[in-house]
Amino acid sequence: MRSSLLLVLVASTAFAGEFAETIPRADREAIVKAIQANLPPVDKAAVRACQPLLDEYNKAPDQSADKAFEAAGCLVKAGSLGAGIQTYKLYERYGKDALKRKETLRALATSYEMAGYFSEAAEAGERYAKMFATEKDAKERLVRAICIRRQLGDDREAKAAGMYLQRQFRTKPDAALCATVRPIAMPATKP
Repeated sequence: MRSSLLLVLVASTAFAGEFAETIPRADREAIVKAIQANLPPVDKAAVRACQPLLDEYNKAPDQSADKAFEAAGCLVKAGSLGAGIQTYKLYERYGKDALKRKETLRALATSYEMAGYFSEAAEAGERYAKMFATEKDAKERLVRAICIRRQLGDDREAKAAGMYLQRQFRTKPDAALCATVRPIAMPATKP
């Protein structure tokens, strides 16, 4: 019994993923490291310009959630992706404006991807596609999320999102789905 269990565990970890797009872990780590090394420096003066928005939000969070949305965009533009992501998450949690919540999910998916947080980017893209399925870009964002999941070797989540893609958008998640969509890639080197 013990030896058969060990054999099953070894066999299940020997294969990186069922999809052809799966990138080996060491390569993914190198890509993320390169992406993060190529991020532009944070513009500290621009970040300071965002501070009044954060201060206004912090004074009365319930009444000024829109300031968190504005501050998040300001922080991301200033190159402070981590602070921008955290502030977008605040708005996602407490904001009331449906249009801004939609923009928040879009921005979260993009910001996570820019920062090399691909699993989080896929999750945000999936949530966007499910919450705003009637939007023109919902299908495209779901396909991108599926392709990220496939590249990560997250087969179970890729299949689940693929089933939703087929039900909601009548698109079969076949082998060609990610032929041209490769979100996880080594960034171009700086000249």
